[in-house]
Amino acid sequence: MALAAALAACQLWYCEAATGALSPGGQLRVLAAACGAARRAGVDVARPWHAQLLPLVARLGGDAPVTRYRVRLVEAVLAPRAVADLMSGGPDDQVGHVLGAIETRLGDDAAVVVDFRDSDEASALLTLLAIYETKSSAAFHATLKALCDLYGLRKDELDRLHNEASYLASMNAARSDKARMLDFVRPGRVVEVGPGGGVVLDLLEDRFGDAEIIGIDVSREVVAALAARRARDHRRWRVVEADAFALPDHVGAGTVDTVIFCSVLHEIFSYVEYPGDDGGPPRRFRLEAVRDLVRAAWRTLRPGGRLVIRDGVAPPPGIRRLRLLADDGRAAFALFCAQFEGFAMTPRDLPDGRVELPAHHAMEFLYTYTWGPESFPYEVREQYGVMTYAAYGEALLGWLADDAHPPRLLPLPAAYASYLQPGYVEALATRVEVTDEHDRPVPLPDSNCLIVVEKT
Repeated sequence: MALAAALAACQLWYCEAATGALSPGGQLRVLAAACGAARRAGVDVARPWHAQLLPLVARLGGDAPVTRYRVRLVEAVLAPRAVADLMSGGPDDQVGHVLGAIETRLGDDAAVVVDFRDSDEASALLTLLAIYETKSSAAFHATLKALCDLYGLRKDELDRLHNEASYLASMNAARSDKARMLDFVRPGRVVEVGPGGGVVLDLLEDRFGDAEIIGIDVSREVVAALAARRARDHRRWRVVEADAFALPDHVGAGTVDTVIFCSVLHEIFSYVEYPGDDGGPPRRFRLEAVRDLVRAAWRTLRPGGRLVIRDGVAPPPGIRRLRLLADDGRAAFALFCAQFEGFAMTPRDLPDGRVELPAHHAMEFLYTYTWGPESFPYEVREQYGVMTYAAYGEALLGWLADDAHPPRLLPLPAAYASYLQPGYVEALATRVEVTDEHDRPVPLPDSNCLIVVEKT
């Protein structure tokens, strides 16, 4: 309330340009620092006063690598400080940190000027991060992520949006691939769990103009970004910050016509630390997490409602031999085998320089390798193909067994059920040769599957 009251009488200069790249929480803390500085300087914030943020425009504006990492740096500096503390403050009007400080001073016409000063350590770090970002080696990008983690500069899946956008430009079937899910949607009340950038929400709204469309995400930052885009693009869908494991509590049991999981379940499997049925401690890579999330979604469906699942798919058992053709191929393969967290890789070196390994292991490496070194530190943390298509269907029928409303797997065309996105073929065509154990050329394994379960 104190911040709102102080800002009500404030004329903010260059606020949007200066803080637009920050998270909503970061923006509030910058404004709180300005208001706190004004109060400490004796400015009557109940009367018209000014806050000048122009210096931050040069620091945080633009898309240069150094600037983008400085945005994270400012977030890290401000994150430990509560808005109330910034408003009340103390005699020191500098919000400091090992990486730098938000600085405020009283300028001309009693205007509070807000700036940010990098520490010497931060200046060196920003230069190094910007250099490492340009490297083509996965090892550099693994180090880049480690440095960000060390200094608390968030470096997570949201950082992949730029790389994903450029990659999906070549993976030209991606949007239409997601659009095919809509053929199996029961319109009315539709919920997407983990909407990401909102592509599927847009597709749903465009196809089903009268439907109520809701996105559910546990990430406050994702929800804030989607809400901002919704307002900007004048979209009807809405997004809710909520834990999808408690989905019936948020949308109601038996009230939904379709729940969509688009490339979400493998991330639940890979990242959520979950207790097992064996009583063991919570850990990642447990099928119980996928099972319980799907069961929660099932409880929200009306009779006749559907779960529509698009995700990675594991290949059937088999052996693959890889000849890595690109200069970075062997180094990337060795690093992947050392750092992949899904399961222990078991390659065998062949005398002619090729490697031999199980088909599922080959699939996980190839589709990590496709995304390039920038995405390597994230892709090695997740297992994309959790189960084969047949095993996925059997597991869903078992998990959702219901005497009153038994689950039914909808038969799908083969091209929809388990398939290879063409972008992978294009990306790997000149980088790898794949054969079976008899040295016969074989196609790349399927990358994706579509499964639809109906509540009868």
